[in-house]
Amino acid sequence: LSGRLSENASGNLSPKQIEIARNIVGAGEYLLDLINDILDLSKIEAGKMVLVNETFKVAGLLDDVIATIQPIAIKNKNAVELACEGDLGAITADMTKLRQSVLNVLSNACKFTANGRVTISAGRRVENEREWIVLSIADTGIGMSAAQMEHLFENFSQANADTVHKYGGTGLGMAISKKFCMMMGGDIDAMSAPKKGSTFVIRIPTRPDKATGATLQISNSAA
Repeated sequence: LSGRLSENASGNLSPKQIEIARNIVGAGEYLLDLINDILDLSKIEAGKMVLVNETFKVAGLLDDVIATIQPIAIKNKNAVELACEGDLGAITADMTKLRQSVLNVLSNACKFTANGRVTISAGRRVENEREWIVLSIADTGIGMSAAQMEHLFENFSQANADTVHKYGGTGLGMAISKKFCMMMGGDIDAMSAPKKGSTFVIRIPTRPDKATGATLQISNSAA
């Protein structure tokens, strides 16, 4: 109902009433995100999070994530670019968790950047006799200090109060994304400096390691 009111389809609401309705929508979305993040975190820490692996095209996942993030990019007047090093091919992993991890990083890049550029570089690498998908997400945004970087992947880690008020967020997205990637045998690393933007690098093996200890449910869905 508040969502319909915020759109003011009837044209009967005053600007103040529209603002209140939009605040209600924003608060509701924040609470839903917080609840979902806490549920994910609780499952991970209890050892109840299960990997559901399937084979899918990496390029298709990236196209889907970029399309999802476009409203934030457009709102902040950011250009989002994808640079692929050849055919990314397919990967066998938990598509939902990888999508959420990439989406968390990309949404932060678009959120903390204004009138700038967000670049996703993607490629396949062979390291230590294993093949990896490597995704680098670089932005030209506000960046982070060394102190912020130190706690970046901790639960409920957020910047100062002014930044939280301006940009929002639950402080769980990066922590959950890192845990998801580590469950899949990969990781997330970050580099940043104040006013010089940030770069996040996601590395995921193209096939799961049966020694990860997670329960695996394998299905094939690659076209």
